[in-house]
Amino acid sequence: MEPAPIPLTSAPAWPGPTDGPRCSFANPGGPRRPGFVSVAFAPEGEGGGPTDDPPAPPPTSEAPLQPESLQPAPAPAAPTGLESFWDGEKGALKVEDLAKLVSDDQARRASIPEGPDGYKLELPAEFKLPDGLTFEPADTPLGQSVRAIAHEFGLPQAGLSKLLAAYVDSQAKEHQQVAADIAAEQAKLGPNRDARFTAMDGWIKANLPDHHTILAKRLPVDAGLFQAVEALIARANAGIPSAIGGGGEAMSEEAYFKSLFKN
Repeated sequence: MEPAPIPLTSAPAWPGPTDGPRCSFANPGGPRRPGFVSVAFAPEGEGGGPTDDPPAPPPTSEAPLQPESLQPAPAPAAPTGLESFWDGEKGALKVEDLAKLVSDDQARRASIPEGPDGYKLELPAEFKLPDGLTFEPADTPLGQSVRAIAHEFGLPQAGLSKLLAAYVDSQAKEHQQVAADIAAEQAKLGPNRDARFTAMDGWIKANLPDHHTILAKRLPVDAGLFQAVEALIARANAGIPSAIGGGGEAMSEEAYFKSLFKN
């Protein structure tokens, strides 16, 4: 025969939160019977009742992370070969600058002739030669070598024209310098230098073999040498026989030049 359930009126009053023992519902001993409630009391602070303190965390072998050990992620680095197109503040490529580089390179490649013979030895339109000088391109071995080198290194036509302009400009300046030096030497011969040139040219052509007529063109470049040859001509005209006529018995060319310096 099962015991009768305890009426609610016969149960002791529940203690408050601070007075009296705490209680918890449990079923110490055997199994719980239907319709029957077992009540177990425990002194305050003991037993399985709720407490104000949170449960302690489970033990761990790893030391907790300290704030000072947390470091920011490193900034992204520029791709190799694209350092000049890298924006360090944004950590990204300068896409517009890179796109312009590709576009310019494509335009340059499009202007490269298919072969060396496709290049033209022409000066840029903006290049101006000094007054009195002209440029006439010729198909010389040098020009052929320049075309071959330009094609080997992928130089566009505009690049070859600029290189040619630099070469022509240097040659023009050199020509101007030589002309200035010749004018300075000729000025040393005085105001009648043109008449002296004519007289020397005629004497050389009349008294020397043809392959020596080049002297008439070279002597005016050096005033000192010109005056020396003039003195030799004056001495020859004073009585030394000529190698090709013009007075006296003809002699060999070697004997003639020896006679000029016998005294």
